[in-house]
Amino acid sequence: MTEQDQQALQKGFQGLGDNIDRFYARPLQKAAYLCMSKCNDNSKMSSEAVAACMKRCEGPLQEINKVVQEEVGGLQNRMQRCAMDCAADAKDLIPAGAKEGDAVVERAMAQNIKCTSGCAKKHLALLPNIEAKIKAVAEMVAKSS
Repeated sequence: MTEQDQQALQKGFQGLGDNIDRFYARPLQKAAYLCMSKCNDNSKMSSEAVAACMKRCEGPLQEINKVVQEEVGGLQNRMQRCAMDCAADAKDLIPAGAKEGDAVVERAMAQNIKCTSGCAKKHLALLPNIEAKIKAVAEMVAKSS
């Protein structure tokens, strides 16, 4: 993968993280904090009841965090498998006894870079879909809370 591909991936994941935080996680955090504050307003509640109330308040935020971890982690795993397949395919192109600097080794290395660049572009294109899934879950949990 080229340096440019790495930078594009880093920028894409950073942008996704920023959007998730700004538009989905923060509103749920705010709602959770306000909800927890209300749990503490009733002085007649037992400490167990307050703790249960506060736990319910955290539910939507925990749900969105779970989805983010699953979606982003899944994409990272898929991308890693793609890069590993590229490396294996490149290795298969190198005959026994070939040395670094041989034309066949250079071609295999170039093929690996081209292949991993394809992985990067393919998975970068999936980021909007992941954000859409996270948005849908955030909207669903916000409505249900």
